[in-house]
Amino acid sequence: MKILYHILLIFLIGFFSSTFLFVLSPIDYDDSIVIDEPEEKPELTLSLEGENNLENPTNIVIKHTTNKQMSLTNLPSNIFTTIIYKGEEIISSDTFNLSETTITINDNDIIIDIDNDLTTTLNISQEKLNLKDGSYKIVLTSNLISNTENNSIDINVKYDSGFVYYEATNDNKLGLMGLTIYYPDIEKKAIIPVTRFITKELSLNKQVLNELQQTPKDRSLIKVVDDVNYCIYKDSYVYIDIPASNENYNSATDGPLVFSTITKAFYQMDKYLSLDYIRYTVDKARIDEYFGGIKIGSDIERKVIPKIYLGYKLDDRMYLTDIDLTDIDLNTDIQTISNKILEYYTTNVPNNYYSPFVQGLEIKNTTLNGDNLILNFNDTLLTTFEDDQNKKKFLVDSLIYTFTSLNNVKSISIQADGKPVENFIDEKDITGILTAPWFINPENI
Repeated sequence: MKILYHILLIFLIGFFSSTFLFVLSPIDYDDSIVIDEPEEKPELTLSLEGENNLENPTNIVIKHTTNKQMSLTNLPSNIFTTIIYKGEEIISSDTFNLSETTITINDNDIIIDIDNDLTTTLNISQEKLNLKDGSYKIVLTSNLISNTENNSIDINVKYDSGFVYYEATNDNKLGLMGLTIYYPDIEKKAIIPVTRFITKELSLNKQVLNELQQTPKDRSLIKVVDDVNYCIYKDSYVYIDIPASNENYNSATDGPLVFSTITKAFYQMDKYLSLDYIRYTVDKARIDEYFGGIKIGSDIERKVIPKIYLGYKLDDRMYLTDIDLTDIDLNTDIQTISNKILEYYTTNVPNNYYSPFVQGLEIKNTTLNGDNLILNFNDTLLTTFEDDQNKKKFLVDSLIYTFTSLNNVKSISIQADGKPVENFIDEKDITGILTAPWFINPENI
């Protein structure tokens, strides 16, 4: 019992002595276990008023917002740096003075807080940015924010200033001869067909060459063909001899343009004469390569290649121009081929070209009836263009030329939800069978 008594006594003494020391200790244990939260730092972020998918925008409003009061001093002359993309290509990476908001830049602070933002109005109109019609991504990066995770805003824009389109025709203008001639645009980015109505004064092959050497009426187009040594047509052949003295004919820039404009223009002779081959010589000699690297050692055979006809806008006029579709398997069924062409119309349009298709317009199915291809659209066709006759004519001509470029298609019919489309183009009936007109992009309007 004594042992238990002493053990209990020692325990009680230890317990009360430790508690007594804790209570009377000069250390404030309550304060020692409190951890202060770090002070919140002011941070700038960007916000855009409204949507970031815009069509034909003018001004947009961007705000610098903050979570806590802060002062901004010595603002840069350009608050935003602008980069403009068309697809994956950077069109411009300059710093534009887009701001429509007047901000006094001096030594005084600009105070912003949760309730008072720094608001900037920016002009991203087509005229201000000097952009052509088309779809772009504009990336606006703030020069006030260093954190790359929140210092920029992406805006997707589409500019459409409208256009004039002169539809293809079979009317040969009071009995004149229609010759389709090809010219590069002034920037040498495309080759455009135009039909010129003339009084025939020379043999057909020499007349074609003569027209290629004339300056086009549209000053947005240029001629690249000058003198040749001779041009002869015989037995479905055209023989063209090029002077080596003209260095432009073999330059890397102009050579391919010269070759394409001559070749394409002479292929159009088949409206009047049979043409199967073009033979090029240089000062009467057969040469393996010329025109900036194009192989001409063998005769150039005229082949039937599927094409897509897209738009190319020069000033306010829209031209149809053709692009070869070399990756289409013509051994597949017509629906597969049509779907492939539709991909080009909707997703594979090259830069600076225009598709007549708009968002929501689809070809539901195609049917080949003999050599007539029936294109059955969804009902978006009936409403999407409203009363824009230029866009309607552009669409119809593009469809006709594109699908009749297929070897087994001679004509098309256009339907919407399985029914013929009535009253689509003023004073023109498209409810029946449509064949490709002879004369594309008439020059003499």
